[in-house]
Amino acid sequence: MRRILLLVCIVAAHGQQSVVQLDDQGVDFQFQERVQQQSVLSAKSRFSSQFTNIVDSLTSFNPTLNAPGKCGEYSKLAKQAAGNLELWALQMYDSTGRIPPSLLNGNVNQYGDFDQCLQIKHRLEESDETIKGQYVLAFLDLQVEDRVTDPQLKHLLTLAHSYDVIRSNFSDPGHRIPRYTTINWGLCVPSSCNAKDVEEGLRDTLSVLDSLPELKLAVHVDPKMLYKAEPFNPDITTLAVICLFASLISAVIVASILDQAGKNFKKQTKWKRVLLAFSLRKTWTELLNTKSAADDISPIHGLRFLNAIALLLCHKSMALFFYPYINRTALSLRLADPWTVIGRTAILYTDSFVVFSGLLVAYSFIKELDKKGSLDFGTKLKSRFLRISPNFVAIILFCTYILQLMGSGPQWNLVVKHYSDICKTHMWKNFLFIHNYFGFENMCLTHTHQLGIDMQLFIISPALVYLLWKRPRTGSLILIFIAAFSTWLRFSVTFNYELSSIIYFGNTVKKMFDTCNKSYILPSHRLTVYIMGILTGFYLRRNPNGIQFNTVTTLLAWAFLGLICIYPWFSPYNMSSHDYKYDAMEAANYAAWAPVLWSLFIISLIFVCHQNRGGFIGIFMRWKGFQIFTKISYAVYLTQFPIYFYNVGTTKFSGYSSVTHLFVLSEILTVLISSIILTLLVDLPFQEIKKILTESETGLKLKTELNDDVLTAGGKRSISLTETSARERVIQRSHTMNG
Repeated sequence: MRRILLLVCIVAAHGQQSVVQLDDQGVDFQFQERVQQQSVLSAKSRFSSQFTNIVDSLTSFNPTLNAPGKCGEYSKLAKQAAGNLELWALQMYDSTGRIPPSLLNGNVNQYGDFDQCLQIKHRLEESDETIKGQYVLAFLDLQVEDRVTDPQLKHLLTLAHSYDVIRSNFSDPGHRIPRYTTINWGLCVPSSCNAKDVEEGLRDTLSVLDSLPELKLAVHVDPKMLYKAEPFNPDITTLAVICLFASLISAVIVASILDQAGKNFKKQTKWKRVLLAFSLRKTWTELLNTKSAADDISPIHGLRFLNAIALLLCHKSMALFFYPYINRTALSLRLADPWTVIGRTAILYTDSFVVFSGLLVAYSFIKELDKKGSLDFGTKLKSRFLRISPNFVAIILFCTYILQLMGSGPQWNLVVKHYSDICKTHMWKNFLFIHNYFGFENMCLTHTHQLGIDMQLFIISPALVYLLWKRPRTGSLILIFIAAFSTWLRFSVTFNYELSSIIYFGNTVKKMFDTCNKSYILPSHRLTVYIMGILTGFYLRRNPNGIQFNTVTTLLAWAFLGLICIYPWFSPYNMSSHDYKYDAMEAANYAAWAPVLWSLFIISLIFVCHQNRGGFIGIFMRWKGFQIFTKISYAVYLTQFPIYFYNVGTTKFSGYSSVTHLFVLSEILTVLISSIILTLLVDLPFQEIKKILTESETGLKLKTELNDDVLTAGGKRSISLTETSARERVIQRSHTMNG
């Protein structure tokens, strides 16, 4: 019926244009009618022939046509139905990717039409069965044989591969680092086909390429990259997590209402205070509070903001490599600009946070050691665990069970669902903060490796700080020796395994994972900068007035800052060239010394700005508004990758790359808003709950000490100087813990 209507429309249009304008006088009406009929028949014949050619061309690519079983049977029915212009069959062929233009500009990834494919549903009347569309993202590796010496052929394939920014094959993990030179090809096949049917059919269809002696072609279809339209049917664990988040939101609503209604009530029980900790009025007020302690090192807040923004852009630049840009080769050429080296040195910005951590830990521990002569490390470890865990657990549960339900797309199973599957198996390692020891490729939420490193360094920090406090000179020498050993580890491992902490043209996915597993995510390799932070915190606590700067020393300090940042920031500029050849010695020297010099730069900047000798830069760094960002910075770190990969996973069509894609305003706002929500709903409430529980434990200790220390004859208590002393002692300890 659709075919008849289509023919009628075409013929009618053609007939309207072909009516012969004859003079009414002397022309026979029957002759005019015969001319019009012949014109209609001629138009119908020409249209039918042309459209048949179009349909034949459309259905000529059918990799599952000869597949066994229902897959091949339904594929043949689809081809026959397409010849009869049946809509469902035409949609199936129309949803499959085609060889596009701009192949030499890197436009090799063809997704087809994801949504149209999954909407296909055709019921077979004779068998009462239903043919449904199934989307498949196949992976192809096309390479030049090693024996081929033709430079022109190699150059053509290099252009198609966008200058091999990251060399890969489909056996590489593709969920964290993109398989940049692997071709992604979207196919629409009947849902009765499995991965093996599609892979074998596609390999046979493309065998003409593989038969060429100059080329080698590999085809792979991952069973996880098959998509069907399925009803929402979550398992019991997913439902439990949804209820958990619903309960959290309910607690926030109830607490906010109660707080607003009874905010003038003075008497509050402990559990009412726990509930009111979720009040948005309280958490919002706390978020906007910019009051700081008298001994606060204010420049750290500004530096934390700048390094967080730098990491945000570095991580975004990596996410860009996942997108199916039409002009990927042009994108690669933009990455060859020397200024892009600033974005390649992401390891420096993570080192900054390691320095901050070591500095603040030492600054806090030395204060307690000076007051009490000992460290209550058990309490501090529990406090740190309670400080980090709520946000961490929330983001893991959300990404594992909820995020996977919130979208779809050609790469969804690769960059979102795959993470969910990994987390279901390995999240317990994250909860114990040991996930960085089990391989980057099997890590639940790879960007959280820094939390494992930080917790492990925190565990050994009391021994390092106590040694420094007890024997400053001896302790300093021992710490410097340990830092030197960590530096040697980075150099030797990078040199012996030919690793690189900088992304350069031609680097492989395997080498990048090796760099992570053998160096980047190990605390022993990050110990150098952590110790530099500890030494800085010790010095600032011992010398609260710091270094006294005059005009000359200020100028010398800024000159020193400029010199020491040149090597870590700009020395790898030659790695930006697509003609760069890897040099193991160069990479090892950079891995060893760049973190040291960068940390010196950060520490020197803190010194100068902390002493009010930073000029307008110091004023900027000490701006109180950065304290608000400090409170959401942890959430920014946790939420950015899930948002980046959500956008990658839901991308369904090719587009043009632009440098402005690094700064997508809607995406940045999404990260900030999500971070604020996570901070208000989880982070700040659980910090308040931790404080409430700590106060309860302190009160219990007070009661215990009074009972133990103050006893009279017959077991009856009486107020005495001993009891008063005990009370004062515990109250002082409570103030110290809360501070």
